[in-house]
Amino acid sequence: MKNPTALRLVIAVLAIALFTSLGFLARGRWQESSRKEQMKANGIIDLACTHSVAETADRLETVLKAKGIKVFSRIDQAAEAKAAGLTMRPMVLLIFGDPKAGTPLMNRYPSLAMDLPLKALVWESADG
Repeated sequence: MKNPTALRLVIAVLAIALFTSLGFLARGRWQESSRKEQMKANGIIDLACTHSVAETADRLETVLKAKGIKVFSRIDQAAEAKAAGLTMRPMVLLIFGDPKAGTPLMNRYPSLAMDLPLKALVWESADG
């Protein structure tokens, strides 16, 4: 694939497929009627969940690891804010990927390092 834009699209589609397979985040599955509304123009998918931020992040991390996907980092944004004397609703960022798949892509298209590894943000909305 010689077109970096096309490659980014392929990566976005793969990420969407991964999150689709992780449907447990939204009451066991995505709600069919709102799929289009969940996908924004920038490729971000918002999924509502009935679990706490910590439990959702734990569940996502467990599924990623079970699928052989490496979790590079888990950042508790709210804890970091608290350490800086600030307040923030619960928020956890997971950074994950597959070095065997990502490394050859980044070797060929170094700018993909801006998009890889993949990230998932779990946060509590203002209404809880």
